Amino acid sequence: MESRSPGVLKPIPRPKTMDSKAESATSQSTTQKPVDIIFVHGLGGNACETWTHKDTGSFWPEWLYDEQGFENVRCFTFEYSVDFATFLGAENVSGIAGFARQLLGELRGRIADKDSVILFASV
Repeated sequence: MESRSPGVLKPIPRPKTMDSKAESATSQSTTQKPVDIIFVHGLGGNACETWTHKDTGSFWPEWLYDEQGFENVRCFTFEYSVDFATFLGAENVSGIAGFARQLLGELRGRIADKDSVILFASV
């Protein structure tokens, strides 16, 4: 039986050139709630390759940081291990419900702003 690693919520760092721009925009607009976008790969994918442009090698969730109006956005990936051979079998103790519980636990522990808006992107 394959060892299952728990799901992990990983922040996607804002490029250094964007940090000061985001800080100044955030300080100007304190009425905007933070928006957390969680990128969840599909079965058989992973948190990096699923969201990487095949031709350019660019990790496209980072592109959101370049968009005007997205200064209050924080991006995350949720990585979990899936093996198709055992996913639906009895030996897989996690399953979809288990991964969902792991994600909820990670969200509770890692996202400090209780008033943030959370969006999920998945394929």
